[in-house]
Amino acid sequence: MPKITVIGDVTIDNFITIPQEYVETECRINDQQSELILPYGGKIPVEDVVVKCGGNAANVAVGLKRLGIELEAIIPIGIDMFSNFAMKNLEQENIIIDERNINENFKLNTSYILRYNGERTILSHHVKKDYFIGENFDTEFVFFSSHDGDNNVVSTKLLVNAEINKCKIIFSPGNTQIKGDPKMLEAIIAKSFLTICNKSEAYEILKIIDRADLDVINMLHRFNHMGSHHVVITDGANGVNFFNGNTGETGHLDSLISPNEIVDTTGAGDAMTTSVTFGLISGWNIEKGCTFGLKNSASVLRAIGAQTGLLRNIE
Repeated sequence: MPKITVIGDVTIDNFITIPQEYVETECRINDQQSELILPYGGKIPVEDVVVKCGGNAANVAVGLKRLGIELEAIIPIGIDMFSNFAMKNLEQENIIIDERNINENFKLNTSYILRYNGERTILSHHVKKDYFIGENFDTEFVFFSSHDGDNNVVSTKLLVNAEINKCKIIFSPGNTQIKGDPKMLEAIIAKSFLTICNKSEAYEILKIIDRADLDVINMLHRFNHMGSHHVVITDGANGVNFFNGNTGETGHLDSLISPNEIVDTTGAGDAMTTSVTFGLISGWNIEKGCTFGLKNSASVLRAIGAQTGLLRNIE
C-alpha cells in the first residue's frame, strides 16, 4: 500500500554550461552583486547542453521511490515530445501517473539553467494545468509543493482531504504558494506535520524585510507557532537547521561537501526534503532525517541534474 501521495509538477531541465574562457574574455562579473553579465545581442557559445527531468514533486517522488517507499503521484502530464520524455523517466523509476492526470492539452514546465563556476541562473517557463485530486487520500502522508494549477482550488482540496483522512502534510512551499494568497499559505503551514524550505524562502514567508533582525532559531520557532509540527530550514553551504516538534528542541548540522566539490546545485533542497520525508515515514527523528539529507544532498551536488545523484540506499 502506498505510504505517501505526492502532488506537484515535473519539468524538463536544460543544463547549459558557459565556457570558462568565454566568460573571462567576453563577460563581466560583479561579485558584490552576484552578477554574470552576458553581452546583449551576442551569440554566446556553450560548452555542453544536458537535458534532465526535474520539478520538486518529481524529484521527491523519484528520491522516495529509490529508497523503497511506495507512493501515488498526482503530477499532470501531456502527450507531446517533452511529456513522453518525462513519462519515460518516471516509468524507469517505477512511478506511474494516474491516467486522469494525463491530458493532451497539458504542456510541461521547462527550465533553461545557465551554469558557471558551480552556480546557476534559471530561466523558467510555467504552464497552467488542472490537477485531478480524488475525494480521498489513502496514504498516511501527503507531500505538497510548487504547482501550476489554481492555487486556492488545489490547496483547498489538499486541506479538506488531509483533514478527512488524517494525512500528515509535508509542505515544501514553492513560488505558487509563496506568491499566492497569504491566508492560504498560512492555512497550509498551520496544518503541516513538516514545513521545509530554504532560508531565503523562510524570510519571504515570514515577511522579514531586514534580514539582520531575526536569526534562524527564531525563524524555526515562528513556523512552529504558525502551526507546523516540525520545521526544517536549509541554508546552502552553511548546512541545515531544524525544529523537532516532539521535543521542542532546535538544532543545526553542517554541510558535508566543500564548495570545490560542487558540480551543480539544482535539486539539493529536494534531496533534503526527500530524506527528511523518508525519515518521518520510517519513524526517524528530524535530526536523523536531516543527517541523511546532508548525505543525499551532497551526492546530488556532485552531478548535473536534480535526480542523477539521488541515493538508492541509506548506507
